[in-house]
Amino acid sequence: RLASASRDVQFQSALNTDRVTMLADHRVGDAAVLPASAYLEIALAAAREVLPDDFAGIRLKDVALQQMLRLPAGRSQTVQTIVAEQDAGFRLEFYSQGDD
Repeated sequence: RLASASRDVQFQSALNTDRVTMLADHRVGDAAVLPASAYLEIALAAAREVLPDDFAGIRLKDVALQQMLRLPAGRSQTVQTIVAEQDAGFRLEFYSQGDD
């Protein structure tokens, strides 16, 4: 969890196929990609952190992945998850940036 002046809750992690080798097994063509199940796990982990007392009632709704996240071999990919309040729930957004 990142310290921030924003009302949104922000998380950051670095993904690397050399350190988490199962990531290299998920491929589209010749590129390793972050599997959809990983996005869902990240979303649930964020929900567990943001709403620890209400986690049992969490459900994911209207999940849409706009673009796949390519994971370059031997390099870290920084992934940020933003949790923002929206209507009666929360919206999650994922952003990424390579280490170059």
